[in-house]
Amino acid sequence: MQMASTSSPVCASINLEDNSSRHGNYGCVPKDPCGELQLIIGPMYAGKTTELMKRVTREIYAHHKCYIVKHSKDTRYCTQSLCTHNMAKLVATISVTKLSDIGDVWKEYDVVAVDEGQFFSDVLEFSKKVADAGKKVIVSALDSDYLREPFRDICLLVGLADSVTKLTAVCTVCSHDASFTHRVVDNQERELVGSVGMYIAVCRRCYIEKRRKKELQHKAMTYNDHIPAASATQEVSDESLPILSTGVSPEAEAAEISEQEPATKKRVREWA
Repeated sequence: MQMASTSSPVCASINLEDNSSRHGNYGCVPKDPCGELQLIIGPMYAGKTTELMKRVTREIYAHHKCYIVKHSKDTRYCTQSLCTHNMAKLVATISVTKLSDIGDVWKEYDVVAVDEGQFFSDVLEFSKKVADAGKKVIVSALDSDYLREPFRDICLLVGLADSVTKLTAVCTVCSHDASFTHRVVDNQERELVGSVGMYIAVCRRCYIEKRRKKELQHKAMTYNDHIPAASATQEVSDESLPILSTGVSPEAEAAEISEQEPATKKRVREWA
């Protein structure tokens, strides 16, 4: 009996060169890096700068040239280095007011790291330009201020980022996860660079309670400012009292009073 031979399945060979020409170079390793934007956000004391330094250190170990930028107004612990609240340091490449002050130097590096991104007015434009040019951009920033008002450019970066890391701190009041920043000092500036003692990290419930308490204190102070302060001791003499004129001479008034005294005494005796 002759067995029917089973044919093995035919495997079609794939020509990557031809496939790339038809489908836009898919499946091939790109010649140039595609660029990347990493965003690290959260409240104060969440470890944003620490996470940024960790990623930059990893890039340095991978032999990538890193360009580290800090804002010139951030002089809390040191002027030439990134510095965490725990005093961990990483030397910055440059300290500037605007990212445009860097010029085109970033083109010579593989990675560009920006700390305290909310302070830079051009962080959105700069990050997009550098990432689109094939560089890896790492930005750490606050996502909202002490009033929980979002920083516009940082929120817009979320839509452009390849990855977004939202960190939380520990609530100073109740030890729950803290997503917000509460300002302790009495200052209304939106961007106030502060270290330990000026801000605390709080959860949602504790933030609302502290904001309500602070608003009540502010209203009380405003009310007290409208009340004139009285002197500690003020002696009032007869001469200082206003004199009411009745149109009757003092002599006639005294005589009238003396005439009324006997009748008054008589009525008192009757009532007694």
